[in-house]
Amino acid sequence: MGLQFWGFPAVGSLIIDVLLPSLNRPLELKRSLGYLLQEKGVFVFAQEETEPRSLWELYSQLAVRGSGDIVGWWADHLVPDIGCFDQIRGLFAEHFPDGNGAVGLHIVNKGRAKMPYPNSAFVFFGRKILDEFPDGQFICPDYWHYFGDTEFGNYLKDTGRFVYGWDAGVYSYHPQYGTADKDSTYQVSSNCFRGDEKTWLVRQGQGWLWGRDFNRVGVIHAN
Repeated sequence: MGLQFWGFPAVGSLIIDVLLPSLNRPLELKRSLGYLLQEKGVFVFAQEETEPRSLWELYSQLAVRGSGDIVGWWADHLVPDIGCFDQIRGLFAEHFPDGNGAVGLHIVNKGRAKMPYPNSAFVFFGRKILDEFPDGQFICPDYWHYFGDTEFGNYLKDTGRFVYGWDAGVYSYHPQYGTADKDSTYQVSSNCFRGDEKTWLVRQGQGWLWGRDFNRVGVIHAN
């Protein structure tokens, strides 16, 4: 399917746009949507793909489709923990009442002991932050699948606009946590790691940070 859009308004609440691309995982997509569509004030922009594309390009394209106060990327292997979106809204109210900030989600089945530092694997941020990037491309297009989230998170932390939501939890059905099998989609993404890692190391070596600057090395590998 192409782009699909669902959501139910909630009076008086911040509207949250959820970006959900999926590659050849109809059952996982259905499961994730089943949880998300129970949330009021959450609008889901889902796009099902049959051929590999740059994950970060897809997220950037979906981000500019919505108009919610907060926008964040999701994955078909995620389901929200109870109160996840209320926690996101609460942290925005506490730390970023002007909407100019971001909240990192906590993968609950990863466990706090295995979390060496608050990371930016899944982030929900104020929509106005998109205006800081050309065409709303908030993730550096040098990356295909990995490390783009890390660099975006570093930009947010560098500008003092990131808090970690220990109680804004998601559960991940992923081979990394022993909660899913290594399917063909997992293999496609795994094949991107080395190229994206090389890109990360080059960009780090140059001292570049997407958002502070818009320097490019180009996609070292994209498949």
